[in-house]
Amino acid sequence: MKKLLIYGANFVDTIRLVRAINARKSAWEIAGIIDDNPELVNARICGYPVLGNNEYLKEYIARFPDIYVFNNVNPSIAIHKLIGERIDALQVRVPSLVHPDIDIEHVTIGKGVFIPHGCILGCDTVIGDYVTFRYGVTISHNVKIGNYAFIGPCSVCTGNTVIEPETYLGACSTVINQATIGRGSVVGASTLVNKNIRSGITVIGIPARELDKC
Repeated sequence: MKKLLIYGANFVDTIRLVRAINARKSAWEIAGIIDDNPELVNARICGYPVLGNNEYLKEYIARFPDIYVFNNVNPSIAIHKLIGERIDALQVRVPSLVHPDIDIEHVTIGKGVFIPHGCILGCDTVIGDYVTFRYGVTISHNVKIGNYAFIGPCSVCTGNTVIEPETYLGACSTVINQATIGRGSVVGASTLVNKNIRSGITVIGIPARELDKC
């Protein structure tokens, strides 16, 4: 089995997903957890030890160069990206974790992607690096999802839609009509997007409208 370090102790769904993958076919041995909170060192999360912070990670990689590291830090896209860049700078192996029940034939998936149980991925979909899916997401055919996007639970993207990097789709949001969501935009929960959304804004409602700034 391949050894895996999980960077970030706050998101135990990753441990749950690794266990689901291993239940189908033994693939990963969780060596421990890395976290930058000094108060968590030597604690145990779901039975796995918190070994140390980012400096400890550098030492661990030097001793075990074949280790894999998964970015498990998700309080915001910005922080998720910060940790992803930190991991990339170490030139370490970064896996994607996909639930074994999900059909990924004819789907392109980058590194550091999290896809849990209950998601559906259509053919010829392209998923970038460090993308996070939550439960029950449906992605149709020929969808493009950029790096560091977050796709909230039960969201739907119909065919030929584009989710640009660092975009946040809230729970139960829907993107239709081959719309493009611009880089860094936020789509509120239960919002229906039926036309292109420019970068860096927040939209809500049915159909989507830009959220007024105070």
